[in-house]
Amino acid sequence: MLAAFAVLLVGGTATLYAEPSRTRALRRVENDIGKPEDSSKHDDRLSDLEATLQSRIEQATLHDPSEQALQGFYRALSRAKSGEGQARILVYGASHVECDHYVGYLRDALQKRFGDAGHGFVKAAWPSKENPYWQWGVQVRRGTGWMPLRLGRDRTRPDYYGLTGVVFEAHERGAVAEVQTSDWGVGQRASALSAWFQYQPGGGVLEMHIDGTLVRKISTASKRSRAGYFTVRLKDGPHRIQLRARRGQSVRLYGATLERDTPGVIVDNVALGGSKIHQQLKWLDPVYSSHLQHRKPDLVIVAYGGNEANDFEVPLNTYARRAYTVVKRIKRVLPNASCLVVGPLDKPLLRQSGSGQEHWAHRARTTSIARIQRTLAEDLGCAFFDGISLMGGRLSMLDWVQNDPPLARPDHVHLSARGYRLLGQALLTALLKGHRGAAQRE
Repeated sequence: MLAAFAVLLVGGTATLYAEPSRTRALRRVENDIGKPEDSSKHDDRLSDLEATLQSRIEQATLHDPSEQALQGFYRALSRAKSGEGQARILVYGASHVECDHYVGYLRDALQKRFGDAGHGFVKAAWPSKENPYWQWGVQVRRGTGWMPLRLGRDRTRPDYYGLTGVVFEAHERGAVAEVQTSDWGVGQRASALSAWFQYQPGGGVLEMHIDGTLVRKISTASKRSRAGYFTVRLKDGPHRIQLRARRGQSVRLYGATLERDTPGVIVDNVALGGSKIHQQLKWLDPVYSSHLQHRKPDLVIVAYGGNEANDFEVPLNTYARRAYTVVKRIKRVLPNASCLVVGPLDKPLLRQSGSGQEHWAHRARTTSIARIQRTLAEDLGCAFFDGISLMGGRLSMLDWVQNDPPLARPDHVHLSARGYRLLGQALLTALLKGHRGAAQRE
């Protein structure tokens, strides 16, 4: 019933869509990832490689010579643990991150340890026609009538791409987006649901429905483009948010947030598959900065580098300059947030010998990018996590692919669900060690 809702207008950007019944594509993704609560049921038999990796995971640490890079985040974790506040994490990256394998593991593990404060931010619809968009703890429908606008081969101009680098624009025939809490694992409950959209000249009307009830009609018209947010507070529990654009009117959406008014951890996975760090330089203000400030992260994780390893025509000093500019911008907008740079994973290069036989060779550009990121982290006051070292160094991807069961996919780029879980375990171990060390020092 409408009377059960307390409505609060804030100001921001984006929209979402909930799906009671999952599509076949989503089911395939779920089956590959595995539900969080089933994680203990993984095959306990370890290969020699996995036994070695378990040893590396137990020894995993963050590179932080100052021992100060994550102090603010560690304090937020302590407040969450004592029931006095929330710890918020925001994670940038490309396909390794967007698939939510290792980020989902982190979210699940941290919320079980420090409290479940809700799922956090989710894109309004699927950002790609080819690949399903899925995250642990929520159900996101493909969306109908929305055109995802993002940087790529067919679009290079700066725009108000917002927090994640993709904005969804309504078609003339009308559009519907929907997101809902999941029925398993963490994230089953929410008490504050927000729609993120764009105010713009000539903007149309956005309808917000909660659990099947129309809650608000929002005019997105404005003299200038800016971020818009609309928040509904309601009883803590499972909920569904649906966002509809009126027919024939221009409406732009970004995503939605599902949170709880309770101490704990929130992990926003705002990665975008296929993206590169320099593309953030074309995410225009005031929308981008408003989005970052609205999420108020205690820790920003920056995990790019894999796609940039393909850009042989881009000089490494150009890559470094762009990367420094992006991280400096984040730190300028969020001066109190901690920063962690996650280095790329090993990515071998397929070469052909004179006889025409193909073989995998070391891709030196990947290790060069990792070196640049490590230096960047030290220079800008961030911590650094070495993904290549965790895997085992140069050409370690070959062993991950050949492991039984495989820890990486045949493309020699992406990990399997099992492999991403190991990456998540290593990051979790490193973060918890850092938190314990910070608590002892204080």
